[in-house]
Amino acid sequence: MVTASEVMTNFGTSGFGLDHAVFLQFSEGNNIDRDGAQSNRIMLKAESINIDTSRNVPQIPIPFSGTITGESTALSIDMGIASKRISIQGIITDQYIKKNIDGTSVEVHLTSHEVAQLIHSAVDSSAFQKSQNISRLFILYPSRVGDDYGYRAGLNSTTPQDECPLVPFDYKSRALDASPAQIGTFAGPTDGQDNYRGITGVLESFGTAITPGQPFVGFNLSFTQSFVFTG
Repeated sequence: MVTASEVMTNFGTSGFGLDHAVFLQFSEGNNIDRDGAQSNRIMLKAESINIDTSRNVPQIPIPFSGTITGESTALSIDMGIASKRISIQGIITDQYIKKNIDGTSVEVHLTSHEVAQLIHSAVDSSAFQKSQNISRLFILYPSRVGDDYGYRAGLNSTTPQDECPLVPFDYKSRALDASPAQIGTFAGPTDGQDNYRGITGVLESFGTAITPGQPFVGFNLSFTQSFVFTG
């Protein structure tokens, strides 16, 4: 079972960020050969998360259908296209950040305002700047049922949510539902902290609200799931 101390941290299991289940990851963090999953992350204290998944199915009205049958109808052409957008609101607090870039590692304790500036500069970059661009969003949630629709090891239907393992939200289907062509599998309880997929895509917008005298910074962001070739 993956514990919170293994995944909800900026770097290592030294205790920093253990109360975070939502975090962003720089493109450089996708390189596990550089301690990727243990660094290049920014933790967020999310107060609300909105996940919007919409299917795009063109509709073509069928001429004269209402004339012949008395009920007009349309033809749907499902081309397997969907839009997936996630909006998050919350606060940013002071936190330890570890950056591991080309063999150079730094560990610093940034103020919430510095963390906010770091994210703003990431949105202002492009996928070509792997050390600056953010390409993954992680939302960890409790899960009782695994890939095979069986309860995870040691769990049952009455296991409280706070005793369930945390797995990252993504759009994979369980094995019994999945297409044979599906790439990857539904999140498992033994996925290590180095191979958590998270949601790949683009951080489209990031807004902050700074209140003078407050040590934290309010934020809202919009993240769209996509495959970015250069990221």
